[in-house]
Amino acid sequence: MIRIKLVSKFTAALAFTCLAAVSVRAADAPSNVPMPTPAVLTADARPVAEKFASPGHDGRILKIIHNFPDEPAAQDAMLDKLSAQGFGGVVANVSFNEYLLSEPRWQAFIRAVGEARKRGMMLWLYDECGYPSGSAGGVTLKDHPELEARGVYVAEATSTGGAVALDVPPGDLMRASAFPVKDGVAQLDQAVDLASSIKEGKLAWEA
Repeated sequence: MIRIKLVSKFTAALAFTCLAAVSVRAADAPSNVPMPTPAVLTADARPVAEKFASPGHDGRILKIIHNFPDEPAAQDAMLDKLSAQGFGGVVANVSFNEYLLSEPRWQAFIRAVGEARKRGMMLWLYDECGYPSGSAGGVTLKDHPELEARGVYVAEATSTGGAVALDVPPGDLMRASAFPVKDGVAQLDQAVDLASSIKEGKLAWEA
């Protein structure tokens, strides 16, 4: 029996996001930062049929809008329109323009969140600007490229003889080898280099 392995390396921005919940009292907030108005959800005691026919905000779909407008009047017009269309709230984040770095856009975002809550709307706030998650539109690695995540893809096949065909995994090829297997254990010291058998992203080799 022969085991064939193709190993490719790849790099990506951090594939995880650290989230933190921060509590700020109004008295502690900078004077130029508007604080959202707190809102408390109350139980809907209406009969089920009535709630189904006319659900509250928490029973309606949320529209993904990404960015709120910067201007207060435009924010209010958007929220009023979404409410009139039957949406229960929005999925949004701080503006992608100067993402996370613009104080005026943070203030605009906080103001919009407060206005949405005043209307009883539901909010799903997130921090996604590009994929994979955690890249923050390039901000994550801007000053710390050494934090870039690394990994490997492995494509593997087992053969008892004959033709072997295998797609090369994405990334930069690190190794393409075949190992004889004895009692279920690959004999690493008897590896056969298969790099020359790879053409146009595919391995074709006769075992």
